[in-house]
Amino acid sequence: MNQLIYGQDRALADWVQKSLPPEIVPGGFGTCQAIGVARGGRPIAAVIYNNFTGQSVEMSIFSTSPHWATKNTLFHFFAYPFITLGCARVTAVNRKRDKTARRMCERLGFTLEGVMKHAYPKDDACIYGMLRRDCRWIGEANGQGHQSAAAA
Repeated sequence: MNQLIYGQDRALADWVQKSLPPEIVPGGFGTCQAIGVARGGRPIAAVIYNNFTGQSVEMSIFSTSPHWATKNTLFHFFAYPFITLGCARVTAVNRKRDKTARRMCERLGFTLEGVMKHAYPKDDACIYGMLRRDCRWIGEANGQGHQSAAAA
């Protein structure tokens, strides 16, 4: 059974950063928030929220197992930026050659908005976005005065 992890922002960000190629997050995530998913007491997934502007935030999702992706987990992953932070949009950036990550973004409901040429040492970056009104994971909570994800 999956367990959500809150309050371990730096530990989760470090776990994700150590698991990625160094060119993905060369300077680290900086100031960030995180929600993790554990199974059997070990993290199997995390979403790192950084570059918060008040209107938007960047989401970086990393997993070592496909078993993290439940409707409940996705509700919490998207309720945090859209309900708790009040963002109008979230952004995800992937390497163009990382077809698995790009497919995951598209299955989650992100829309490809553009490509930044030579954003990585040996690859382009694909910029994905999702607007609050288009997020299917927060359902009836979308646009309503729903309790924060942390309180849920």
